[in-house]
Amino acid sequence: MRRRSGTSVKRPGWGTADAFDRSSRLLASALPPERVYTHPGGHDWQAWESLWEASLDRAEPCRGRG
Repeated sequence: MRRRSGTSVKRPGWGTADAFDRSSRLLASALPPERVYTHPGGHDWQAWESLWEASLDRAEPCRGRG
């Protein structure tokens, strides 16, 4: 994967019962495990809200540019 200057690091997350689970795991295999988020559930808001909270808990603080 090529990374352009100023782009963010990808952090995929999905519900383990999501219909896109297989393709999400394929994408995740190219990333470090600590950047991948899964949660029980499907392709729905309940799973996504939990994933969002987990990603915020593990995210690095924003850093100023300069």
